[in-house]
Amino acid sequence: IACWEAVAERLVHRLRQNYLRAILRQDIAWFDTVQTGNLTARLSDDLERVREGLGDKASLFIQMFAAFISSFVVGFFYSWQMTVVMALFTPAIALTSAWMGRMTASRTQVEQDKYAIAGAIAEETLSSMRTIHSLNAEQQELERYEKALEDGRKTGLLKYLYMALGVGINNIIMYVSYAVAFWYASRLVLWDPDFDRGAVFTVFFAVMSGSTALGGAIPHLASITTAKGAARHVLRVINRVERDDGHILWEVKGAIRLQDVHFTYPSRKDVKAQEGRTTIIVAHRLSTIRDVDQILVFKEGRIVEVGTHTELYNQHGIFYEMVNQQQIHKREAERALGILEEDGSTTNENEQTDDTDHSPQTGGDAQPLLSSSRGSLRSLKGASSSASPRKSSQQIAPKSASSPSPLKGLRRRRTSDTSDVVQISQMQLEVEESEIKPSSIAKVFQFNKGNWSFAFLGLFGCTISGLVVPFFALVYAQIFAVFSEPPEKLERDSLFWSAMFIVLGFFAALGFFISANMLGRSGEALTKKLRLESFRNLLRQDIGFYDDERHNTGKLCTRFATDAPNVRYVFTRLMVVISSIVTLIGAIAIGFLNGWKLAIILLIIIPLIIASGYFEMQQQFGKKMRDTKLLEDAGKVASEAVENIRTVQGLNKQLVFHQKYCEQLVNPYLSNIKQVHVYGAVFAFSQSLIFFMYALAFWIGSIFVLDGSMTPTAVFRVFFAIAFCGQSVGQISSFIPDVVKARLAASLLFHLIEYPPQIDSLSEFGVRQNVKGHIQLRNVYFSYPSRPGVPVLRGLSLDLLDGIPIEDMNIHKLRSQVCIVSQEPILFDCSIRDNILYGLPDQKKISHEKIVNACTSANAHNFIIGLPDGYDTRVGEKGIQLSGGQKQRIAIARALIRDPAVLLLDEATSALDTENEKVVQKALETAREGRTCLIIAHRLSTVQNSDVIAVIDEGKVVELGTHNELLSRDGIYKTLCLASGTNATTDQDNTTYTLTTAGYAGFLKTLPIFLDHLLSPLLTDSQYLTEVHHIDGSGADSGVVYSEMQDLENDMEIIVDRKRKQLFYPSNSSYAVSAGGRLEELRTQCSAER
Repeated sequence: IACWEAVAERLVHRLRQNYLRAILRQDIAWFDTVQTGNLTARLSDDLERVREGLGDKASLFIQMFAAFISSFVVGFFYSWQMTVVMALFTPAIALTSAWMGRMTASRTQVEQDKYAIAGAIAEETLSSMRTIHSLNAEQQELERYEKALEDGRKTGLLKYLYMALGVGINNIIMYVSYAVAFWYASRLVLWDPDFDRGAVFTVFFAVMSGSTALGGAIPHLASITTAKGAARHVLRVINRVERDDGHILWEVKGAIRLQDVHFTYPSRKDVKAQEGRTTIIVAHRLSTIRDVDQILVFKEGRIVEVGTHTELYNQHGIFYEMVNQQQIHKREAERALGILEEDGSTTNENEQTDDTDHSPQTGGDAQPLLSSSRGSLRSLKGASSSASPRKSSQQIAPKSASSPSPLKGLRRRRTSDTSDVVQISQMQLEVEESEIKPSSIAKVFQFNKGNWSFAFLGLFGCTISGLVVPFFALVYAQIFAVFSEPPEKLERDSLFWSAMFIVLGFFAALGFFISANMLGRSGEALTKKLRLESFRNLLRQDIGFYDDERHNTGKLCTRFATDAPNVRYVFTRLMVVISSIVTLIGAIAIGFLNGWKLAIILLIIIPLIIASGYFEMQQQFGKKMRDTKLLEDAGKVASEAVENIRTVQGLNKQLVFHQKYCEQLVNPYLSNIKQVHVYGAVFAFSQSLIFFMYALAFWIGSIFVLDGSMTPTAVFRVFFAIAFCGQSVGQISSFIPDVVKARLAASLLFHLIEYPPQIDSLSEFGVRQNVKGHIQLRNVYFSYPSRPGVPVLRGLSLDLLDGIPIEDMNIHKLRSQVCIVSQEPILFDCSIRDNILYGLPDQKKISHEKIVNACTSANAHNFIIGLPDGYDTRVGEKGIQLSGGQKQRIAIARALIRDPAVLLLDEATSALDTENEKVVQKALETAREGRTCLIIAHRLSTVQNSDVIAVIDEGKVVELGTHNELLSRDGIYKTLCLASGTNATTDQDNTTYTLTTAGYAGFLKTLPIFLDHLLSPLLTDSQYLTEVHHIDGSGADSGVVYSEMQDLENDMEIIVDRKRKQLFYPSNSSYAVSAGGRLEELRTQCSAER
């Protein structure tokens, strides 16, 4: 036992390390074809099954199989004829066992796959609780999870059916073999009077013991086959090598060349990526790559411009147009950098701040800053586009321009490398968990009272199986009396007692079939209920619950994947325990009826066996309590590494996470290695007590026979009854570890089920009425539960729902009328249609036309119909098959189709490019009509048309008013406007915008908005601009140069003199702008300097 337990611990320890290492080394394309929830579930659940199958179960199987072989060797030595007769049934037993093992293994594999799907659903849900709550999708996820659990439960029932059939058939075959052997032995005695009748008992007992050992080995074989099925998935990943690791470059110069590159996504191999599109790779704000040595401009998958910033700018090509449209002032960058440093100094944790799942505690502008700082421009895919004006632009460039930037900019390093400003958050967190009181087995039964009928039927089957053993002792003891009879009576009695063996075999098969199926059904129902009720209570919890590090997604998923199946052992192993208890009671009764003095002496050893089993249970329970927390911490590291694999591989930190995971495994591994020797010693002691009992029984029995107080038959009856009694106690002790795991797992799961929610998200109570949108915040203080010392809001008061306190309203009704579009939208692994309808009731009644209208308003319809399956296209886990902008537009469509009374936009357009941002912003402005809209934004152009703008600084409202009112106060808002160039006069004399003929097609679409943004500070009437007129040198109006239906024919350079509030051009003629139908001439001559 000790050696095999040690082997299992060492092997599983290496498998854990190699499995995570194999996952982390896979290419990103592989992750598009698998679910990360399945991978982490196998890491915890499947490897635990492997450890069980290769530990004490393998040792006991070898032990019992060796007993089977040695028993037949003894049988052949004493009587080959009788042994051959009994051995004729061995192939049937072997074939039945092989069939059962194969079917059990295949069903186990299917069951693991079904539960892995449920685990992936749980992981996806628990890591997206903000989105789940905001969309009222708790019930939808609960139903989806329950359906997956039901599929797993049905598969598990088939496994128990095959096991019950296999074991039942084997029982019948074994008992029939006993009957035939006993009958044949009587014929040998009758045919040959000199045949040694003692050899009959030797052979019969030897072969019977061997067959019993084989029957006892079958359940352990089932555990081994289960481990084999579980290991198959793990080894498939470990042995998967589609490509080598490539050459190691000891010196990287940064010269990258792409030639004749073709690419498709593995999940959509027939669809060419970005086919027919003009693609600008990585950055929207080109000032980020201003200082690199070489810039590559891509168009339709080909490089069309290559050079430095100066070279490309002088070419007056595509890059020239982009730079002039995105001109950012140097002074703005200096202010932004200064404010960034100021904000960084106010964070207490600074680089040690832990970003929990999907960064719920990190602000909208902080996340791209963290990404770009830690990545050193490894892949700044639009990272600065969502940052605030105060914190964008050159704040990133000074810290990252020295590092090579694949695809965006290539720069030869002239200075020494600098370390990343912000490293990946440390995964090794010190978690202070509440003490959990161990749950009793009675509590588990009470929890599963809905399946008591199955449990009682199972107990009835266990009772039948348990009574077979003591009756078998009576029948077997009677053999001695039969073979002491004269030939005439021997022939008659041998036939009768042979038939009794067959009857016992039938009842043994019937009892096991009933108990295995009924208790298996009850156990599967218990597993489903534990998972479902835990999941249900987790869906009730408020967001603060998930911000607590003790409740991170990895740990919660471990509860479902590992602890719930462990509780099942209370019922699935109950058949052995109950049968053994019944056997114990029956054997004691037989012993006292046939020789109470010998029975009392032998029973003295039974408490020693029970005490050894109890000590073993306590030792195993303490070990599990110590190891659970340590393995949870390791599971958290693995879960977060796999869930964020793109970031991990992008930062080349696979070995860092693997090392952290290995460090977390050291303590439980060393602890288990120490405990295996203690466990082996205790188990060996309990097994050896049985043989001591055998020796004592024969010695004391012989004394009682000599003094005439007992007959030899009575001694044999007492001996075999108590012997089987001791064997039953030994079987109980072999399953003690399973019971210990079940008890511990039940304690952890009941803690989740009974955890009281602060805000019950599934509550049906409260006022149900439509919301008008009147919101009032009064003296609000807020900080994240994991960082109570860092306040986010400090006495916030705003009068922006309908005079009813939030706590009095029905939470589902409230959330159905409030919708949020966040900066990082969460999509689910289903179709685009299902994502848009996610959380809505009666989804089948919503017409496709309504979905299209919502997507059209969100500027998403065109790209959706361009996908292979249109609205039925699956977006992948967390929407991985879509770009950031596409995911954002799907999220906006998901909000618009709900028609909420209150719309909360949290950086809703930050991931969109300039053109799409304006189109979507216009759609959102239309959607805002008739509802209250709360906008959280750093792009001030997003909020400048709002009715009320609140400027929040350090958790307090410092300015409140309209756009114009705030500009007139010369406060923080105006400073922000100056930094972003949003409708505010800056202190720079003039700004030049160049609009070339090459880019006029896209420019014409946005010219009215562009001119309105540019000229509103200059005009007294800032109505929407509709026309641009050409004025010749004499001041005559020569006509409209631009209107909504007219093209721009010539290149036009616009210069704005902000001090003089004039717009002019470097020519002898000027232009005039028509604002609201009133022509204002803004003309001047351009000096040579200008």
